[in-house]
Order: sequence, then C-alpha cells, then structure tokens
Amino acid sequence: MASDRWSLTQSNGDTRTYLLVAAEEPYEAAAALSRLSAPPDLCVRSPSWQAHFTADVVFHGRYVRMIDEPLLARRRSGESEGDYAWRCADALRRLYALDVKKAFVIFDTYVDAVRRPLLLDERALLGLAETVDRDMSTEGNRRSSKRAPDQLAGKQP
Repeated sequence: MASDRWSLTQSNGDTRTYLLVAAEEPYEAAAALSRLSAPPDLCVRSPSWQAHFTADVVFHGRYVRMIDEPLLARRRSGESEGDYAWRCADALRRLYALDVKKAFVIFDTYVDAVRRPLLLDERALLGLAETVDRDMSTEGNRRSSKRAPDQLAGKQP
C-alpha cells in the first residue's frame, strides 16, 4: 500500500513542514509533492545535476524559489558513513534556520535501505538532527555508523 511508504507527522497550520525526497527517484519525488497541503515556499536542493533534474520533474515549469545546498550532496569518496550522517544532521539544522512555511528538500540519495520521502514538522526535523548527533557521539569520534539520518526518521522525538 502506497501510504506505508510515507513517514508523516501531524501538524497544525502554524507548524513549518519539510518534505525530504531523493534526487535518485524523481517521479516518486513528484508524487510526494501532493502530500503537502499547499505548494512549497522554497525548494532546497543538492547542487547536483540529478537534483536539478528532479526539481524540473517535480515542479514542471511552475515557479518555486530554489536554492542549492551543498550539504545535501551524496556521500563523497573517502567520507565515512559517520561523517556523512553528521553532514546530513547539519543540513537538517540549516533547513530549520530558513524562514519558510513549507520546504521541499532534495537530497541526492536516500541513505542505506530507507526508500521513502519523509514529511516532517519542525519538531521532528530538529529531533532527527539531534538523534543523529547523539548516535554519532556514542559511536565515537566520527567513526562509521550503521545508522543514517533517514533511518532514524521513523522515531518520533
């Protein structure tokens, strides 16, 4: 069932909403857009050509303000899984700092086995970033970790 693929939080009209998708699944990202109650104020995307293509597919000619965020790029050669997870946590905190009501966010790729868009309210977004930091701290100084940011999204802070 399609609804099993979504991780959602309940939000009221005053809560900011963040829809996180992967550039590697442009048509799934386009379908995910319908989960927002209104068009996004902003699209924050990785600077990769895949993320730009996904934004083109999703918005199909409609104007949405867009910015590129390098922290959303795929894991770099030589970058440990732990460092990548920390970079993703930093990206989540940076998203929170933006003055938007609804943000559509395009990471380059989903991490590990998680294969779904994530719809988060501001509390869940910050909770996810904090959980990633806490898990990385318990793993040691930036050692590799088997848990990635979007694997933690199923947990409600």
